[in-house]
Amino acid sequence: MHNEEFKYGSGEMYSNLIDLNDFFKNYSGDDYCIIKMPSYFPNYYEFSDLDILCENREQMVLSARTFLNKYNVRVNIHYPENGKHSHVDVYPFGKTLDFKFDFIDSFSMYRKNKVSSKFAGFVLKNKILSNGVFVPSAPCEMVVRMLEYIEYKDVRPDKIKHIEYIKSKPEHMSSFKETWQEFITEVENDKSHILM
Repeated sequence: MHNEEFKYGSGEMYSNLIDLNDFFKNYSGDDYCIIKMPSYFPNYYEFSDLDILCENREQMVLSARTFLNKYNVRVNIHYPENGKHSHVDVYPFGKTLDFKFDFIDSFSMYRKNKVSSKFAGFVLKNKILSNGVFVPSAPCEMVVRMLEYIEYKDVRPDKIKHIEYIKSKPEHMSSFKETWQEFITEVENDKSHILM
């Protein structure tokens, strides 16, 4: 039986149809990190996703597909954003989307800032182990969250959560600024990063 918990204050329950800890525990490589990992991971809600930066998207897709064979689910694999993402969608039979693995190997999907092609490798090289999974170092996570905020703030007001995350890490602000300056070139004249 999968674990179900209430989302604090919403009455919404975790889905946890698939065991995300089990997936990462059994993944044979260390060439990934979970970006923008929710605080409630490994729990998740229906219709949610997990963004995973990796060196080899096809290997991760194959691993996810193989892992999901033990579940009674329908799996849909597709490549949106002109192939910049690899999605592995999980559907309980007869139901809507339960969960999406979103694998990326670069940050080329961002249009409001130009991200150096070297940034993905830098993030992976400097990843840290947290609760049994790899995540970006704090400065790298802050850069990714700032990119996400700037890219989507006009259409997704909820992206303010990324600014709140950045503000919650004052001890990493200097390294964040250095990393931003090294790997990010501003395309649009957006001054959201001034709060850095």
